Amino acid sequence: MAFSVARIFSSVAGRMVTKCRHTTQATVASKCLLSIQKEGQMSRTFTRSFWYLCNHSSRNSGSSAGGDISHVLAKATRLREPGKLCSCGCTGMHTKGDEELADYLENEIKLERDSRQFPTVPKIPDFTLTQENAVATLTKVSNGETVKVTFNLNHSVEEEPQGEEAEQEGAAASRLRSYPEFNVEITKDTQSSLSISCRFDVSEELDEEAAEPGSEDLFIIDEVSIHDGKMDEGIFSVGSEVMDGNLYNFLLNSLEERGINDEFVEKLSDLASALEHKLYIDFLQKLQGIAKF
Repeated sequence: MAFSVARIFSSVAGRMVTKCRHTTQATVASKCLLSIQKEGQMSRTFTRSFWYLCNHSSRNSGSSAGGDISHVLAKATRLREPGKLCSCGCTGMHTKGDEELADYLENEIKLERDSRQFPTVPKIPDFTLTQENAVATLTKVSNGETVKVTFNLNHSVEEEPQGEEAEQEGAAASRLRSYPEFNVEITKDTQSSLSISCRFDVSEELDEEAAEPGSEDLFIIDEVSIHDGKMDEGIFSVGSEVMDGNLYNFLLNSLEERGINDEFVEKLSDLASALEHKLYIDFLQKLQGIAKF
C-alpha cells in the first residue's frame, strides 16, 4: 500500500511540475492544482497547503503579479546538497578515532595474514565440507548411511595446551586453536537419526594414577538423543553424566567405526582453526571498511 501511494504521489507531482512550470498567476495556479487534485485523487489538505505556500511566498516577496511559484518549483526540484560532516562530500562522519582504528587494522590484518598456521583449508578424507557463515558441516555418505558432523566456530578458540617440556624451555606464547563443540548425526535409510553431541577434552593432563578408563580420548560425549529429522527442545536426551559406562563405550565404538575417532578430531581442530582464522581476517577487513567510510 505504501508503495502504491508513493507511486501515485510521484506521478501527480511530476504532472504538477510540468503543468505549473510557467504559471505566474495565483488564480491560474489554483485552477491547475484543483484539476490535478481531481486527476490524482489527492487530499484537499495537500492542495490547500501547496496553494497557501505559493500565495504566502508571493506576499512576502511583494510581487504585484501574485502567485509566482517558480521559486517554489525550483526548491522542490533542487538536488540535495552534499553533507557538511566531512570534506569528501559524503553524508557520513569521519572522526579521529575512526582514522586511528583504520590505521591499526591495516597493520593487524597484515600480521594475521602472515601468522596463518594453515595457508590453505585442510581437508578431511571421505567428508565433504559445506559452510554457512560460522556454521560448518562435514558430510559422508556410505553404505546407505549418512554421517553429518556439524560445528559452530563462534566462541571456539582457546590457547593450545602446552606440555611440561615446553613450559620448562620457556616457549613463546601459546598458539590459538579452535576446539568447537560438534554434533554427529547418523541417519540410516527410512530410519530415525541418532544425534551425539561431543566436545574436545582440552583439560590439563591427569596423573596416570588418577586417570579413569577412557579418559585418554581427545573428545567426550556430552549427550545423546534420537529424532525423526528435526531437533527441538522437546526431544528427550540422555546426558553422559547419568549414562551407563558400558553404553558410553558402545557409543564411542559406533563413532569410531564411522571414522569419528581421535585422529578425526585432531583434523577437525585443524580445519576449524583454519576456517575460524579466515573468518576473523574477513571480520577485520569489514571493520576497516566501516572505519574508512
